[in-house]
Amino acid sequence: SSTPVIIGTYGDKGDTVNTNLQSGNKDASDCYGYSAFANGVFEISNTTKKENYIFMANTADLVSSGKQYTISFEAKQNGNLSSAEVYYYGNDYQTTGYLTSKFFPPTTTWQKFSHTFTITSGAELINQRIRFDNNGTKTDGEVAILYIRNVKLEEGDTATPFCYSVKDSIGATGATGP
Repeated sequence: SSTPVIIGTYGDKGDTVNTNLQSGNKDASDCYGYSAFANGVFEISNTTKKENYIFMANTADLVSSGKQYTISFEAKQNGNLSSAEVYYYGNDYQTTGYLTSKFFPPTTTWQKFSHTFTITSGAELINQRIRFDNNGTKTDGEVAILYIRNVKLEEGDTATPFCYSVKDSIGATGATGP
């Protein structure tokens, strides 16, 4: 078990939080493949039984070999979704370059999910990204919608409360405020 890297308190509750390494929660910057984005919520629609996905790119080297990380997020669906998965990719985000994956069972109300994993020694860590899969509708032609919000990638084995990344808080150039 690793100890989370604590950065301080968050909000009025005084919750302890880790740095969020994943940007894109505020404005969908560096995020691709979603059907819609509004008010911090990604929507992934699908009318087939094949996968449809979004990915959130990491433009910097955010993880290191031999360390443990936790992805956490909130998800829900519209009732027609067959299944959903989350992946962390080290290189080729569309095929086999994933370092970890996990199915998660969203319901029609918001739920928090988390997945902890260790980056193995020698893992290829270029083109890093998180990917969410809408694995299709239960019935062809009926739309299956997966909703994702508050995505967090943090060092350690504990999912701490959501906070924006530094990039989301100050903007890509650092010229704008939170």
